[in-house]
Amino acid sequence: MIISHKYKFIFIKTKKTAGTSLDIALSKYCGEDDVITTLTEEDEKLRSQYGGKQPQNTKVRWTNYTFQEWSRLIRKGRVPQCGEHWKAWRVRWWLGRKIWNNYYKFCFERNPWDKAVSLYYWRTRKMKDRMNFSDFLRSRRAHRLSNFKLYSLFGKVLVDQIYKYENLDEALKEIARKVNLPEIPQLPNAKGSYRKNDQHYSKMYNTEDRQYVANKCAREIEILNYNFEEK
Repeated sequence: MIISHKYKFIFIKTKKTAGTSLDIALSKYCGEDDVITTLTEEDEKLRSQYGGKQPQNTKVRWTNYTFQEWSRLIRKGRVPQCGEHWKAWRVRWWLGRKIWNNYYKFCFERNPWDKAVSLYYWRTRKMKDRMNFSDFLRSRRAHRLSNFKLYSLFGKVLVDQIYKYENLDEALKEIARKVNLPEIPQLPNAKGSYRKNDQHYSKMYNTEDRQYVANKCAREIEILNYNFEEK
């Protein structure tokens, strides 16, 4: 997640939508007061190589703690920090509605059937005997397949724009223009090497799995008019 006071934008990071690459690229333009959330150790190394800025300003003031954060602090001594996949409503509460309403808020979404395949290769990457795709979809490893709750609250979308992963290049041009970045961001390839099988996502599906994903991701399919494409 990136909160740029310098350029007045908020990037809500969703899953399997080039989010880490976007986070790294956008961090290059952040000022001293901007928020850059922490990535994994491997991804932070990539950020350093790419010339992005390191995590900063992630501490949450006690006046902005949620009940769950107070509970974790009391039970486990865990001091709240804003996370890379914070939900939009949580960011709004932390920043206040004045900042939230005046900044350009955006995120990315991806064809859910393609996203599910990407998630499968990512979350089974360390398995010696990789589980089959159908079992994966119905396992705990496939939790949070839908990104919808990251950028919505009570079914209402909170961000100004949901860009499609499939139109990434055009989206970056529009973002740069809207927030007056000095250039169009260029993305590093973070986490993109784990999907070794380059066949079209449709080859992974049977009828039941196709419908299962459609049910799990019904809201984003409806909002963005995604379809299951046969190839």
